[in-house]
Amino acid sequence: MHRKSAMFSWPGLRRGGRPSTVRQLLRRGTMLPSEQEIIGTICDIVKNIMKDWGLDAEVDDGTLLIQDLGFTSMDIIDLIATLETRYQRKLPYESLVTFADGSYRSELAVKDLAEFIQKNFDVARPDSIAV
Repeated sequence: MHRKSAMFSWPGLRRGGRPSTVRQLLRRGTMLPSEQEIIGTICDIVKNIMKDWGLDAEVDDGTLLIQDLGFTSMDIIDLIATLETRYQRKLPYESLVTFADGSYRSELAVKDLAEFIQKNFDVARPDSIAV
């Protein structure tokens, strides 16, 4: 006689499939990263950008992207796009870079960006890009 075993359902996986690491869960967009994890990811990405520019800079949660590192608005949008790919989420970045009156944000700290991602992680649309 065949006995049915209990099947656990993991969002985003085929029936019976199971991720082996927390990183796989995070990649699949099922687990909210902590603010410190997000800050670490942002810092790593920004350091890589700076390295590509031939610059070496210390980056932490208080780093100002425009004033301290010379980012332009397009650089910030590129950073957000990279983070969307990393977290497989389409973030409503317009609300991050613009104010209700239509004016644009003049500065953005790493911590501001991390708080925005954490706040919007569960409300963001899952991205269909396979990583």
